[in-house]
Amino acid sequence: EEDAKSIGNSMTAYRDVATFEEAKIPVYNLCDAVSRRLASSGLQKATTVQLYLRTNRMESYTRQCKIPPSALSDDFARAALELLKKHDFSLPLRTIGVTVGGFTSGEEQLDLFRGEESKKQERLQNAVFEVQKKFGTGAIKRGLFYENPRLTREEFREDFSSGDPVRGKRDKENQH
Repeated sequence: EEDAKSIGNSMTAYRDVATFEEAKIPVYNLCDAVSRRLASSGLQKATTVQLYLRTNRMESYTRQCKIPPSALSDDFARAALELLKKHDFSLPLRTIGVTVGGFTSGEEQLDLFRGEESKKQERLQNAVFEVQKKFGTGAIKRGLFYENPRLTREEFREDFSSGDPVRGKRDKENQH
């Protein structure tokens, strides 16, 4: 079986997402889902983050950037939000997607300044994933998700996930 080249998720809003602040919540939600899928895939760390945007006029935009090797949702979100800042919100969004790729073999050079902090963050993220695996993804949520409860999952429907070994199947982990 061929290894995945990328892992991603996207969500389509039931209404226009008209501001950067509104778009932050689904971006974090997507990055969490992508990071969970990366952890369960057996792949190491990603070095590329791609942001997919589709406007309410059905115009699509894709932007990507390189990041230091990471499996952390927060690193993916930081990169995706930097890419999102380039979007002109006079064109409201309907679909947002985050994909990671450029997987490492696990032999990357350690960063002396971030190394220990990254390890702590990875342990914390893995503990959160274990709780979510046992009790559901709603068991532990980011505080950001409570800022505007209308913009959490109820306002979005999950699209097909990229990087899925079986094309056309929804990401079962994130279905309602």
